[in-house]
Amino acid sequence: MEQNNHPYSHLNEQDVRSIIGGRHEPRRDQPGRKRRSKLAEAFRLVFVFVVLFGLSFLLVNAPAYSTRLSYWWNVEYRGKKVSAPSTSSTPTPTNGSPIATPEPQKPLDTSQPAALEIEKIGLKHVPIVWNAAPDEIIARLAEGVAHYKGTAIPGSREHQNVFITGHSSNWWWDTGAYNSVFSLLDKLVAGDTIKITSGDQTFVYRVREGFSITPDQTEVLRASDTPILTLMTCWPVGTNARRWIIIADQIEPPPVGESAGGAVETKKEPAPFGTILDLFRTFIDQPR
Repeated sequence: MEQNNHPYSHLNEQDVRSIIGGRHEPRRDQPGRKRRSKLAEAFRLVFVFVVLFGLSFLLVNAPAYSTRLSYWWNVEYRGKKVSAPSTSSTPTPTNGSPIATPEPQKPLDTSQPAALEIEKIGLKHVPIVWNAAPDEIIARLAEGVAHYKGTAIPGSREHQNVFITGHSSNWWWDTGAYNSVFSLLDKLVAGDTIKITSGDQTFVYRVREGFSITPDQTEVLRASDTPILTLMTCWPVGTNARRWIIIADQIEPPPVGESAGGAVETKKEPAPFGTILDLFRTFIDQPR
């Protein structure tokens, strides 16, 4: 029998199709590889979303975060000195003997311009809008910081909790010079001083504590047994999620009825919850 010595005689049909360009059967992907591909795509989409959201957030809140960055660089990183808070409300003359404590001042005249000053965070002559109602708080914050109607006036023995609020951030395209006036409020610590001035009247407060609360924690607007100042802003900066609170005790002029650290005995008034909740809802529904 004659042997077949053709060089391709050993090829089968599938090999022939491969040589002449026949179609292969589709290759089946492994299930694990498909899952990894989908997971990688999901991670890419999440990463892109986070980056775009972060850039948009920083753009919208650029003034506030610029202020915070400047404070970090100059004060916290470079160690720039800040004025030390006063440790005594009793002035001492140069000869070392204490002088007489001045008479307590009368309640501040709210018909006259007043200003808030916080040297620690660089706030000077920030206008205070007195007796702002809940439905006008946001609009009045374009003029400075707003005193909540129904809370105390400095020097008054009624209620005794002076409640003032201001923006930590706001849309940068909104008009107003005070859109980020309280962006550094969380930098205040116990012992720092705050001033409220109006004409020849000056009220000095020493920070007791700072903390964050949820919008429904309205106890911070309650009346106080001793004269205090409460400052509030939205927190974290650029959001409405929580509120940052600063509580400060009046040290100058000395509170009426207080001597050697004694507290004034004043009946605590219930908080007007109907209107207080309106204030917090206003901050939830509006820009910071």
